Amino acid sequence: MLPIHVKETIDSLHLLVENYQRNQLNDTEYQKCGELFLEVDDRTNLARRMRAAAANELTPESFLEQTGIPLIYDLIQEIEDAFCTGSAVLPSFGILDPHNLPDTVQELLDYNQESINRLVEFYGTAKDDTFLGHRVQVRAQFDPVALRTELENFKRHLFILRRRGCTTIQSVYREFCQDDVLRDCFPLIYHLYYLALIIPSSTAVVERGFSLLSNIITKKRNRLTEQNTDALMRICHRNKELCDENLEKLVDNFKGLRKRKLQM
Repeated sequence: MLPIHVKETIDSLHLLVENYQRNQLNDTEYQKCGELFLEVDDRTNLARRMRAAAANELTPESFLEQTGIPLIYDLIQEIEDAFCTGSAVLPSFGILDPHNLPDTVQELLDYNQESINRLVEFYGTAKDDTFLGHRVQVRAQFDPVALRTELENFKRHLFILRRRGCTTIQSVYREFCQDDVLRDCFPLIYHLYYLALIIPSSTAVVERGFSLLSNIITKKRNRLTEQNTDALMRICHRNKELCDENLEKLVDNFKGLRKRKLQM
């Protein structure tokens, strides 16, 4: 599932490929490609390849077919991989956001039924996973009837919480943490709020972790244990500056420890 503006960009790239394949080559980008071929010097590698392959002469049209169009398809794939939100389940968590509620109580009855159906279907049904011939069945995480009942009933309570000043998912989750009765009445909703806060919306967090890891483990520093690597990544991620006063306190506290092998 892709955001609307990303899908529009991909559609425009597909249209560009169709124009090129139909020999509609009057656009600005293609004209620049033709001008570039006219300015190729005889001493360049491209010119030598063009002279050596007289039978298969490299022209702007053939260059576009062999390189330009495949490049556009690769770009489309990169965009889809970067911006795909995966399953439609993730946007369905928007039903938990007070900002998305309607303005009147009367509209709550039919509010976001599609998201409720998606959440119930995803978390209320068993899943099958097959890899290299091995099949694993995962049980449903929630009872589908209980989940649907809580989602339907919680809409009115969420409307009340918004009137009290809870306008974000974080503030509603804090209400759950502070109110034992609310957790007892809506245990599955409480779990959904927890999932909504910990599920990453993209792979950016993971990619930043790998980038940080590559900065720590280098060719000259490649024998770090898993425990030390984890500790160094936590320190680098926090990135708190240590002044001389704080550093002295840390050293004094470390000296006073009988067991100095710390668990980070």
